[in-house]
Amino acid sequence: MIDNFMKNVNELQEAFQNFAAQSEEFSASSEEVAAGIEEQTASMSQLSATAEELNNLSDSLFQVISKFNIEIK
Repeated sequence: MIDNFMKNVNELQEAFQNFAAQSEEFSASSEEVAAGIEEQTASMSQLSATAEELNNLSDSLFQVISKFNIEIK
């Protein structure tokens, strides 16, 4: 009976250790996902800033070009 009890205790201990290991893996995966999202957010912010800069350059170029009168024959 004691052997059976000790076997059950050992199995329970193994189950808790497996659960702890899986929890650590999940935590590491979650951290990787969070880091990836942070990188994507930074990239999107940079893309937005670049698009705004291109828009401003386009407006400036249009203002410069509009001073010329080009006649096509």
